[in-house]
Amino acid sequence: MTVSACATTRRGFLRTAASALGAGLFSCTFETREVADPSAGTVRSGAVPGVGPGIAERPVIMTFGDAVRIARPPSERPAAYVSLATREVYVDRAFRDRASWLLDAHISVSTWVWRIPLPGDSPLTPISPGDERREFEELPIGSWDPARSPAEGDIRIVVGRPTSVTLEFDCVPVQTTSSRISADRLTVDTLVPGPGEALREDFGTLGFGTRHADPECSSPSSNPNTVEIFGWAHHP
Repeated sequence: MTVSACATTRRGFLRTAASALGAGLFSCTFETREVADPSAGTVRSGAVPGVGPGIAERPVIMTFGDAVRIARPPSERPAAYVSLATREVYVDRAFRDRASWLLDAHISVSTWVWRIPLPGDSPLTPISPGDERREFEELPIGSWDPARSPAEGDIRIVVGRPTSVTLEFDCVPVQTTSSRISADRLTVDTLVPGPGEALREDFGTLGFGTRHADPECSSPSSNPNTVEIFGWAHHP
């Protein structure tokens, strides 16, 4: 069994399992394991949260511009969703206060506009009225389109419980294309929808892989062959 050096992600919400069983401490972004390692666990298809120790999920991969994303739509409608592309925040009224707290948002009492810090902002820094990048129109959660592709930086508030998912990128096909992706095994903190509390997930970079043109992943595709992998993750 071999272990690679750490790689830094942009958002810092991905952590890698320190052991093949997924127990113990989490540290770096990537962990490399030989396929023959019997402790690496069973692999099954479908990136479904709530896996047990030693079980890796083979994610469904879709194109995302020049990158790829892990397709993991929520099994239930979220309590809130922040769209950076449309500058809208969709909210279930029952979770409005909780969502505003998780988002560090200030809600204008005159316009009902939500002022939400962007990734990298200090939640202690006031947002000035008229800051278009940080002001979001409030809409009911029923107006949210679950079929819309997320954008980098999108946020969703999900009612459920925290867990971790191990993802196995052993020459995984990219949907609607002829290419495939290989990467080191990743463990991502995520949420299982269901009984629990409203918690936050962010959509951003999980890591990097290699794009291949052949079905055996024996050689990289044409340049650039390094591909960024996006997905949802919960950062406690």
